[in-house]
Amino acid sequence: MYILGYEIDFGLMDAAFLINCGKFSEKYTGYIATSILVNEENQEIYETIKSSVKADLNSSNEIYQSLALAMIGS
Repeated sequence: MYILGYEIDFGLMDAAFLINCGKFSEKYTGYIATSILVNEENQEIYETIKSSVKADLNSSNEIYQSLALAMIGS
């Protein structure tokens, strides 16, 4: 949608807040949606999700670590 020129800011903050949830389905949805919707120009969203991604990378849960790495890679 961003490549086509449409604004994508309508659900970006809600998707970023889903990353902090404890349930796997909500966390997975948040990571997938955030990695798809975020663009390079929106620096405030990076500050919002930085601590959540860092916490998931340092957690002992391998699934949360892989979700965080996949979002960073995309």
